[in-house]
Amino acid sequence: MLKYDKEIFAAFKALSIKSVDQIKLGKTYYGNHIREFKALGILTEKGYYKSLHRVVIDADDTNPFCIITDDNSVFLRDNNIGASYNPWLIFENKALAKACKEMLKVSIK
Repeated sequence: MLKYDKEIFAAFKALSIKSVDQIKLGKTYYGNHIREFKALGILTEKGYYKSLHRVVIDADDTNPFCIITDDNSVFLRDNNIGASYNPWLIFENKALAKACKEMLKVSIK
């Protein structure tokens, strides 16, 4: 289980990307646990597996699932866009991402 200060997290979450509608293709984004990345596309779960040449029969083909980046994928649910279950966030502002990394200490409990 991850341990972190919920008040600091709430303050930074209010300033972070919270909806896939806020992601603009071609723009660079920053995370409090991932390096900066350029958003190149948004895929559904089915589209993601198709890009890997895999077939997952029950994969969702309606809801956004991940952001395709310049060299990898960034999963929306892992970054508090949609369902939230961890302290990872994505920001438009590099300074905010850096401040979040420095102030929000995350440890494994």
